Amino acid sequence: MKTETEQKRVTISFYTVCFGESGDCNDYTEDYGWENEDGIDCQPDEYDAEDGITAVEKAVEAITGNDCVYPSSSAFHPGVCYTSADGVTDYATGENTQYSYHLEGFSEEEQRAVFEKINRR
Repeated sequence: MKTETEQKRVTISFYTVCFGESGDCNDYTEDYGWENEDGIDCQPDEYDAEDGITAVEKAVEAITGNDCVYPSSSAFHPGVCYTSADGVTDYATGENTQYSYHLEGFSEEEQRAVFEKINRR
């Protein structure tokens, strides 16, 4: 069970694919890992609290502000992550990087609220 004092954050992972010069689907390299394992802090501070801003709203802003609006599932379940639509392509190298945002420290109820707010957009 999550406590109110546990840090609420959104961590960011990446997955990069680079197709070789031939463009052949069998000629590619891939890499994956953490872009920001420490995450984006979503814990409301005193000013957020005064303005009625919640951790859920901060998480939705962090995720949608980076064009990651596709949940990893069409039905809610704890642990759903959110992925960018097309990723970022480096046309000089041919690399395409997709980012996924993961909720950490959020209760199941808060995760559901994030899921519902993102799916309403």
